[in-house]
Amino acid sequence: MEVQPVRSCRRGFTLVEALTAIVVVGIISAIAIPRINTDAYTVNGSVRGVTSVLSYAQRLAISLQHNVIV
Repeated sequence: MEVQPVRSCRRGFTLVEALTAIVVVGIISAIAIPRINTDAYTVNGSVRGVTSVLSYAQRLAISLQHNVIV
């Protein structure tokens, strides 16, 4: 009679591994979130909006053959 070796067929994560991952993600986010500058994103979005409106106005003036100075 042959003895078959025990296979360690492991699926999923242990509780310790999951908690460690959650703690590491929490520490990284606690360090990164205060460094995000939302004002810069707001200003950049506004500048892009104004730029697109001016580009549209310029294209419209050219297509209608009007002289528009901005």
